[in-house]
Amino acid sequence: MSITEDTRELNSYIDRKVDILSVASFKGNEHIVRLKLKFDIKKIREALDEVSAKSEFKTAASGFHALAMTRRKNHTVESDKDLVGRYYTRIDESYEEVAKDELIDESAYTELVDVFKGTYFENIYKELSARYPIGRVRILEKDSFNCNSWHRDPEPRIHIP
Repeated sequence: MSITEDTRELNSYIDRKVDILSVASFKGNEHIVRLKLKFDIKKIREALDEVSAKSEFKTAASGFHALAMTRRKNHTVESDKDLVGRYYTRIDESYEEVAKDELIDESAYTELVDVFKGTYFENIYKELSARYPIGRVRILEKDSFNCNSWHRDPEPRIHIP
């Protein structure tokens, strides 16, 4: 193909509307499931604006920013451990999984960080912790044109997109 044809082809992909319905009707498998629990996205956005006005996301890695919602009991200072933890990834053509970062005792994260108290995030935390043995809870932010690399976490995760 020529440069013109390649450019035209790529632009045809870029110009397409995002198929939101495909995400909404996502079909998981035994490892990825959709929970029945629902949260109000408008209230989440409002609470995020409220929290963002009082605190700041910390850069945990290139293009990856996090705000700890829970902390270890009697710890008032965040550490890098509060934002990232063990994950497994494949870093080269061998496709061997490699462990990255330290293992975290998720069960130690039992206190809600003060800035989240009285917000919709506190309601979310209460709903989740009443049903599941949750540990660290974080608000994650990605830069534009940036995504997570393929990885596997050592424990189950709940994501609220």
